[in-house]
Amino acid sequence: MDEVKISIIIPVYNSEQFLEKCLNSVLNQTLKEIEVIVVNDGSTDSSYKIMKKIIDNRLILINKKNEGVSSARNQALKLVKGKYVLCIDSDDWIDSRYLEDVYLKAEEENLDVVVTNYYYDKQNKSHYMTDLEISEKEIISGEEYIKIFFEKSLKGFNWNKLIKSSLFINNKIYYSKEIKMMEDTLFLIKILKNSKKIGKLNKGYYHYLQHETNATRKINFKHLKSVENVFKELRLEFEDQIELSQIIKEKEVSSLLGVFFNIRKEIKIDYFYKYYIPKIKKIKSKIKEESLKKKIMIKSIQIFPYKFTINIWRQIYCLKNILKRQ
Repeated sequence: MDEVKISIIIPVYNSEQFLEKCLNSVLNQTLKEIEVIVVNDGSTDSSYKIMKKIIDNRLILINKKNEGVSSARNQALKLVKGKYVLCIDSDDWIDSRYLEDVYLKAEEENLDVVVTNYYYDKQNKSHYMTDLEISEKEIISGEEYIKIFFEKSLKGFNWNKLIKSSLFINNKIYYSKEIKMMEDTLFLIKILKNSKKIGKLNKGYYHYLQHETNATRKINFKHLKSVENVFKELRLEFEDQIELSQIIKEKEVSSLLGVFFNIRKEIKIDYFYKYYIPKIKKIKSKIKEESLKKKIMIKSIQIFPYKFTINIWRQIYCLKNILKRQ
């Protein structure tokens, strides 16, 4: 194989319905000097059989027990040979010029990270989505990006961001296996903190597929704990930056509220009273302590626009009544 320009990482868990299209979209890229590291994370369907049927010397297959997406990505990260890395989800697919365009952008401008827009595909409709609103002529630092990220509630997705491999190798940055939600965000922020030059392609290449399986993922207490742990790490990362620390606190409260709304739908009321009251009080104390009520509501609406329906307002009313009883 020629010199590897980009290493593609694809963790797989029970993706038999979408996997072949995903792999074909990667292997049929106009940029040929790639390696595709596919990690089967203990799938119980025919995903691994589908992987083995594809013959391509650029394909590297790993079969392991189920330990979660972070563990799968970390195993692949240890094997990468490419100058750049891109993570892709096994139920999504990419346009044929994606890898070539981001590679040329990174090389021509000596960038550490290249960000692109993407498509949100649902029910046979494709919606164009924007990430990081800067012009293609602009180059910003990692510190600038982090501030924009938290102020404007941008996306923590990794799959629309080409990353220079030396960033995670030299700084020993990997995914946290204990984090079950926002693991992409934590990884991205650590990468950005060590990045000097970030650029943008204002085109969409990645197709993020919303389907029945990923749309019905249950949000539970593990996810709430994950969000708390993510922000705990972020506070430690930026404790010496007063302005950014305050922005992160605002983001933390709105994120915890978002998880709360989702958990509230799924659990029985007795369980809710017994185990979740301390969590609610913690969220309430943060809002009171930081005097952020108006800001939090605005930011929450920005992050969870489809959640703020009549049902959400009913849940807020329910939350107030529960707190009065304590």
